[in-house]
Amino acid sequence: ATSKADQARALIARAVPQVKNALPQPMTNGDILTVAREVEGVKIPQDDLPIVRVACKSLAVTYVVESSKGVSYINPKLANLVRLTKNEQKGLAVLPQEDFFGVMLDGKSEASLLLIDTLWDSEFKSDTRNGVVVAIPGRNMLAFCDQRSTAGIAALRELTHRVAPAASKVLTKQLFFRVDRDW
Repeated sequence: ATSKADQARALIARAVPQVKNALPQPMTNGDILTVAREVEGVKIPQDDLPIVRVACKSLAVTYVVESSKGVSYINPKLANLVRLTKNEQKGLAVLPQEDFFGVMLDGKSEASLLLIDTLWDSEFKSDTRNGVVVAIPGRNMLAFCDQRSTAGIAALRELTHRVAPAASKVLTKQLFFRVDRDW
């Protein structure tokens, strides 16, 4: 039989970050609010309690495990999101558009890709040599362009206004600029 601690570790190993709706007021990046939870009847140890942290000064990031019973919130595990981007069958796909790039992952974690520095500092760098601007109108949507592309920024703004009202899990119409590894 599997122990409760082993069950808890197995759940934590499946956690991925999820960007949530915009916060009502700007906060400091990295601020953390801790929420205690029991996941699928398993008590999570104190060191592994769920965390909600601030990203981009206005977005909340939670860490979730999906199961047949729904979504459970637990401690952060960015490595799982990185692993998801490298999945050969349903990994990361960049879709060039006329003035920007769309990004597809799994239909629910695209906005969370903001959290993976290596994507922005390495993999997408050749397309954003002058800096990057990102739109995340919904949790399942991410688009970006070069910071000096006025046509790209206009297209991202138009995209957020057109798509946000119909997006799954609406996030924000705000565009994000990356400066010194921060949004």
